[in-house]
Amino acid sequence: MRRRLHSWRRTSPFVHLLDDGFQHRQLHRTVDILLLNRRDWQDSLLPAGNLREPVKAIHRANVVTIPADDPDLEAELRSWGWQGPVWRLLRKMEVPVPSGSEARSVAAFCGIGRPEQFFAGLAVAGLQLAVRKAFPDHHSYTASEVDQLIASATAAGATSIVTTEKDSLRLGKLSAAFTNVLPLKTVRLRVEIEHEDEAIEWLLERLPLSPSQQPL
Repeated sequence: MRRRLHSWRRTSPFVHLLDDGFQHRQLHRTVDILLLNRRDWQDSLLPAGNLREPVKAIHRANVVTIPADDPDLEAELRSWGWQGPVWRLLRKMEVPVPSGSEARSVAAFCGIGRPEQFFAGLAVAGLQLAVRKAFPDHHSYTASEVDQLIASATAAGATSIVTTEKDSLRLGKLSAAFTNVLPLKTVRLRVEIEHEDEAIEWLLERLPLSPSQQPL
């Protein structure tokens, strides 16, 4: 997608991309892209589960995206009645893995919706998690929490502290508390769409672009 977007003429912004806006009924939108995984598919409504709406609300979406490593989920969606496009997403964590077995012992923290996915990805990359700490989603960090993280990491013998790109930005000036002795490492998440060109063509056909905004 990045290749195609970079080929567009430089114009004033014309696309507003809103994260987590599916329930914002008052907001006009051209395309609704709903991210769905098996856990969502099998979940329950609040307060018993995490769903804000019943599963039938899927029909309000224009596109459903699913993890590429769960091919059976698309068949279940089709059998259930979904007839729209299904995009398969490949998620890739760019984990900074230090050299040397001793240097692989790290402390990890995050404030995201499903922290277990982050911790599992670090383990798959070969890191040994001496400390793992999950904060609430969209958490605003305090200086005392950062001090506690550093103290816990030091006591556990970790050689670095690892977090997500989102949490690294949320730290702001507090990131200065991490030193060269116990540096803060950022894990970046990259998402790719299978058959990317087809997905982009589908999307472009539905965006009301002016002639000057058409892709080259």
